[in-house]
Amino acid sequence: MNICQTFICECNNRNYNTKASLTQHRRTKVHIQWENSKELRELKIELTKKDNKILELQVDKKNLQELNLMLMKKITSEVK
Repeated sequence: MNICQTFICECNNRNYNTKASLTQHRRTKVHIQWENSKELRELKIELTKKDNKILELQVDKKNLQELNLMLMKKITSEVK
């Protein structure tokens, strides 16, 4: 029974026997294109998360402003 180290690339799930062959694969157009599309997907996901957070904060701000106005009206009506 032999144990050998293999290197697997995420873009194609292929096994590479040496780190040098994996490094060589990573320089290919196919791998670089896969990395670019993966990065683009991740950036789009991150952008969506940030957009959702911005909308959530805008809604919170609006609700707090309305609450503040209601409280101010109540205070001014009690003073009179």
